[in-house]
Amino acid sequence: MRWPLLALLGAAVMHLLIRVAGTAERAPAAAGLFELIANLAIAAAIGYIAFIVLVGSLRRLLWSVRRKLILSYIFTGVVPLVLIASLFLLAGTLTLLAFSSYMVTLRIDNLVREASNVGAAAAGELDAGGGADPAAVLTRHRRALTARGLTASVELVAAARQRAPAAGAAPLNAVGVVPGWLAERSFAGLAAVRGDAGVQFVIRAVQPVAAGRSGSVMVDLLMDPAAVARIERVTGATVRGATIVTFNDDDADRRIDAEPVFPVAEPDRGAFVSADGLAWFTVLQHTDWESGNRQFLALNVRVSPAALYRNVFGAQARIGDFSLGYAYLAVFVVVALLFLIIEAGALVMGIALASSIIGAVHELFTGTARVQQGDFTHRIRVRSRDQLGELGQSFNSMTASVRDLLRQVGEKKRLEEELRIAHEVQMSLLPRDSVTVPGIDVTGACIPAREVGGDYYDFIRLGERQLGVLVADVSGKGTPAAFYMAELKGLVLSLSRIHQSPRQMLIEVNRLVADNIESGRFITMMYAVIDADSKTLTCARAGHTPLIHVPGGGGAARVVTPDGLIAGLPGFEQRFEAIIEEETREIEAGDLVALFTDGITEAMDANEDQFGEQRLARVLEEHRAADVAAVRQEVLGDVSRFVGAAQQHDDMTLVLLKVREGERG
Repeated sequence: MRWPLLALLGAAVMHLLIRVAGTAERAPAAAGLFELIANLAIAAAIGYIAFIVLVGSLRRLLWSVRRKLILSYIFTGVVPLVLIASLFLLAGTLTLLAFSSYMVTLRIDNLVREASNVGAAAAGELDAGGGADPAAVLTRHRRALTARGLTASVELVAAARQRAPAAGAAPLNAVGVVPGWLAERSFAGLAAVRGDAGVQFVIRAVQPVAAGRSGSVMVDLLMDPAAVARIERVTGATVRGATIVTFNDDDADRRIDAEPVFPVAEPDRGAFVSADGLAWFTVLQHTDWESGNRQFLALNVRVSPAALYRNVFGAQARIGDFSLGYAYLAVFVVVALLFLIIEAGALVMGIALASSIIGAVHELFTGTARVQQGDFTHRIRVRSRDQLGELGQSFNSMTASVRDLLRQVGEKKRLEEELRIAHEVQMSLLPRDSVTVPGIDVTGACIPAREVGGDYYDFIRLGERQLGVLVADVSGKGTPAAFYMAELKGLVLSLSRIHQSPRQMLIEVNRLVADNIESGRFITMMYAVIDADSKTLTCARAGHTPLIHVPGGGGAARVVTPDGLIAGLPGFEQRFEAIIEEETREIEAGDLVALFTDGITEAMDANEDQFGEQRLARVLEEHRAADVAAVRQEVLGDVSRFVGAAQQHDDMTLVLLKVREGERG
């Protein structure tokens, strides 16, 4: 909206400058062009603002679904109905008026034909001769016409504007002679005859007489009130005046300047529609009797639909007192009533449908507003069993599902918080600080596959230069394994003070664990004791992964795998004691010892290939000269690079020990 305002402001400034410049003695030549540009800018800005206001108003007006439905129903139902009704009304009215005009024209044509037939019959009798008296013949034909209620004249007239001898009744007007333009020809039609009272209209037929007789038979039917009334009775149209129509001003020499005289009950000064009918006109062609010019006559009529219907359908056949015309009317009324009933039913159905849609939309709008506020307990009312009802039920099902999901999310958050706490507790059970033992460097790392796991390692000081190292793996993962890991830590801390021998310590741990562990679970362990004074490593294994010893002076890594059965199997205590072995190895300065769980060697990549003990041994060999912290980082980094994007499926634990060089033996 910024540019229209700027355009209006700029146009106002330009108009002001033009006015100021116009007061000068010499106005700029381009002032008119600038004024045109300013006016165009004003028009464009006002048009744009009007368009924006209109669009905004329509948008606000049609925001409500109720208004949209009402407007659409008006355009799809009411407007077509009104247009159809208007079309039928217009077509019926035009048909009625055109038919009434046709009836008036047809009645006048019938009178013209009747006058022509009478003239031809009289002329034929006069031609036949036979001693008949001409006056008697003409009188007989005139009386036949007057007997039907017509004001008629039948006479024998001379040609060339000269009156014939009196041979019958006097003509209807003083100019009842055959004009020169007609000569010896016949004529039949509506004629405009000049008289003392003005221009009058008669239906005139002229038929020349042969057989040596001079003159023509002229039959006149005067358009008097009686004739007009007869036309009105037959056609249902009331004549209210007449107007001579001239289409071309060049035909001024052929115009009748006098006002036509046409007998009417009263002039028509009413509206198009009045109590006595519809205003209309009928165009007739007439002849000026003096000059022979043909012109048009417009009759002003009032058409009564009821009278026209009676005249038209009253002529239908009757069966007793029953008329087919009324049967037609009855059929029309029945069809109209059916149409109205169907439209009323459609209106009721449309209102009901609109109400149903609006109600459903309102319920959904209210429901979404409540959901937006966080109220997922709100349920909308389902009032119908149609698609809108299904939509309402779907909304209720959705809110119930969302409410259940929120409950699950809350429960998940609670469990995650508990697992986070359990993870912190489990990590607190692992050694936090490096154990300082003269002559030995140690380090360890535990990476659970989940928040908590079943891997466990610990460093136990057995003397000033003696260190016990335990690596264990509880079967399974998750919280249960973590609980058994915590229990194992307490047992190991207690039993390691009593039993110096790794074998004896594991035997005792198995005896205690087998009585308390859950059925189907077990524990694998590797326990080693390093003596820096004797330069020895004594270890025992309870079904665990082997120990890898990498000589510091060079050479291949050695895998130490003493026999041993997994711990925690009820009823296998004696078998466990019989199988387990203890192995002692000498260690030298610079030697590297690695204890680990199967999460390291069984780590898999995307192709499900395992990292393996050989790869682990090779990494240890390559970095045997580095300190234990660097070796740990290399091992874990190599495992991570090997796994890549594959998911970790088991806990990984790694413990490294290295004998320092130059320490006292």
